[in-house]
Amino acid sequence: MWQLGTRELQPASGDIGEHVLEIPGIPKARYLPHQVWGVGFVLQRFMQVDNLGLTGVLIADDMGYGKTYTALDAVLHIKWLIKCAKQDKPIQFYGQKLTELPTKCPLLVEDSHIIRRPILIMVPPALVPMWSNTIRQLLVGTGLELRIISGGYTPTASDLNVDDDHIARGNVIYLISYNTYRARHDKDLKDCEFGMAIFDESHWLNNDKSKGYAAVMKLDAPYRIQLTVTPMHHTVADMVVQSQWLFAQDEGDGLAKHGPRG
Repeated sequence: MWQLGTRELQPASGDIGEHVLEIPGIPKARYLPHQVWGVGFVLQRFMQVDNLGLTGVLIADDMGYGKTYTALDAVLHIKWLIKCAKQDKPIQFYGQKLTELPTKCPLLVEDSHIIRRPILIMVPPALVPMWSNTIRQLLVGTGLELRIISGGYTPTASDLNVDDDHIARGNVIYLISYNTYRARHDKDLKDCEFGMAIFDESHWLNNDKSKGYAAVMKLDAPYRIQLTVTPMHHTVADMVVQSQWLFAQDEGDGLAKHGPRG
């Protein structure tokens, strides 16, 4: 955990467990050790510090273990790391300064422009309020903001995509339900570019014949995190289907133009 620059916080009312930690870049949150380990696991995959080169992660902790926080912490911390790298700040990551990491780390080099894009979080419709509340609590002091995509608000690529004149667009987290994305992905949301995406209850998309699966395969978000609490109920075929869109490599999908992943 020290490799992420975490520090132990003083006990406070409502804490669970003896050790509560702070993760750099997320000033208003308190984390348990296993959640910090989870963030480190995501960063290992995304930053390729173990040379596996994976940019898709499946988090399958049981209910109540904080999958939501782990995924959010990871993307917020990565946003912070990229900001520090751009400013040449001597932040330590896995015992090295960011500026001293191998140039083969795409997240800090050729993919850094991808991570500067906005974040997308896709959840079942009933979980939008819960995720909205959690995100808002974590965003305090980060410089990022939340926008909820719904029937009343659907941005287009011209509103959302980052370019040299609209760098600040990358400071937005978009929250959307699976149903809304399925309905709008080839309309208002067509050609929208995201850097990282979180998919809660990802077993919603374990049917590769469904419209939702087909829609997600077209999503341009090269770095992906899946959350599911029911891996023990999946068949082997279900997990194969989920891995296909987690590491989406198919010709013509939204990730193929960025080169091979995973």
